[in-house]
Amino acid sequence: MEVIAIKTEHNWLFICFEMMCDYFPSSYATRESKRKFLDLADHFCRLQNHTEHRLSVDSRVFFNRTIGLGFTRNEMHKEALQYYQKAYDVLSAEAPEPLDFEDIVKTHFCMADCYSQLDDYENAICYANKLINYLATEVGRENNYYFIALLYRAKIYRFYGEAYFSLSIADYISALELKPYILDMYRNEHFVDVVAAHVGLAMAYSKADNDTEALYNLHLACELIEKEQPDMTSEEYAYILYDMGLLFEQYGELERALQYLTEALQVEETMFYDDAHTVHMTLKKLSIICGQLGRNDLAKSYESRAAQYIQKLEGENGS
Repeated sequence: MEVIAIKTEHNWLFICFEMMCDYFPSSYATRESKRKFLDLADHFCRLQNHTEHRLSVDSRVFFNRTIGLGFTRNEMHKEALQYYQKAYDVLSAEAPEPLDFEDIVKTHFCMADCYSQLDDYENAICYANKLINYLATEVGRENNYYFIALLYRAKIYRFYGEAYFSLSIADYISALELKPYILDMYRNEHFVDVVAAHVGLAMAYSKADNDTEALYNLHLACELIEKEQPDMTSEEYAYILYDMGLLFEQYGELERALQYLTEALQVEETMFYDDAHTVHMTLKKLSIICGQLGRNDLAKSYESRAAQYIQKLEGENGS
């Protein structure tokens, strides 16, 4: 690929971002997406090395975070961490120009998420703590960034292990204390996150063997969805519906489990038609639940569709 002559820093970064996004798979990486991404990343890294001395702080942060995001979306988390660390180091160094608020927030999120993907929960919590402390100091606790940061740390605690379940529950509760403010000021932007907070809290209570509170929060999430009837077709919303289905299955409410897993499948097949892995898992779970309900023909239909996605998955990875 020839080195492109870019007249301005802004245009170069914009082209970089647009081209990189072409190789971000929706949710599940393939060998082909990785190969194309690596070729493009190598080109832009060489280009950046020639121009770095002319780039502003926020441009260098943006570039490294974008490359890191590409590696993350292609499930190459160790490589992603190297670029997120470069972005973080640029932010941490003394700079003559004011640092951009969103750069600081997004870079901390990226560092925490990457360590979490690598199962390094200690470092993930460390960067989540830095972000929450920064937000509390700079903008206060009553804002959407603080709300999302609490949800993210709560999720990390939930995955970390039994000793951290109480901390996870405390963070979810703190986040939900902001629920009236968030729904009043950011209903369209963060409605699904409020639902996620109740589902996450239900999952944390379930892990802590507090079934009463788990079911209470699960039903609160259902009430929110049924009241609002949101037109949500996002990746996050599909995962929330899937988790709700799993929780209802766990507590023996198989009809409700079937309802939310079916809704999850509808979103997945709309949004992730090229993501065989995610759709396959949901189809398998639907097959199992239909079998438990005695709906054997429907169970066989889901099983057959799941097998088709397995064939697609094997084809994507050259098996």
